[in-house]
Amino acid sequence: FNSLSSMEENKVEIVNRALSTIVAMTLTGDVETERHAICTLANLMELSELHAALLDARGITPIIALTTSEDSQTKGEVCRALANLASNPDMQPVIIKEGAMVPVVAAAQVPDINCQRYASLCLANLATTVMSQIKIVQAGAITPLIQLAMRQDCQLEARRYACLALANLSATPANHVMLLEEGCLEAIFSLSNQPDLMTQYYVGSALANLACSVDNHKFIVQQGGIQPLIQLAYSPDPDVHQQAVCGL
Repeated sequence: FNSLSSMEENKVEIVNRALSTIVAMTLTGDVETERHAICTLANLMELSELHAALLDARGITPIIALTTSEDSQTKGEVCRALANLASNPDMQPVIIKEGAMVPVVAAAQVPDINCQRYASLCLANLATTVMSQIKIVQAGAITPLIQLAMRQDCQLEARRYACLALANLSATPANHVMLLEEGCLEAIFSLSNQPDLMTQYYVGSALANLACSVDNHKFIVQQGGIQPLIQLAYSPDPDVHQQAVCGL
């Protein structure tokens, strides 16, 4: 299933004919079977119109149960499935209610690229709504996200998603004090020299959000925030340019 489910034209048919079977496969206790089953579900959940079918098949609980798997590949695919689900605001309360937050935060700290990448993406997607942001902060996610964004030995994609999560959290002024106290500026600055335009955009977005509060201005300047914004303002990308100018 997990090869066929990667093709968009097959997803609906697989869900209509085999979703319950795939969900059941996540509960077999066999590591390889569970790994392939959760990979298939992660592929299928790339289409938001299929999320309701997963709810009807009672598939959320088995997915979250696999966050405790000792197999890092399985754990990474669980985070990918949850990240896809979390991109849908309607699914966020369900994910949180089922207890996904704490294991996802823990997965972001696992020394595995897929766990780090998709756990941080999941948190970034969840952080698009204020209600979910509260749960993210309560789960203690800010420090792990900052640490991941700063890690030079991590793949850029994982660091970029961590920066996106911080940027989304910074969109709510109530989070600013905790973000700044935990050292988010250093993490954001560490990514400001990346040539990747998406990373530049997330850095600029985070700094612009933080700069919206007058109370933060002195601290941002003291920490060296003007230079990264000036550098980003010279970006040829209009979206990056806009974020940097907003920050300045």
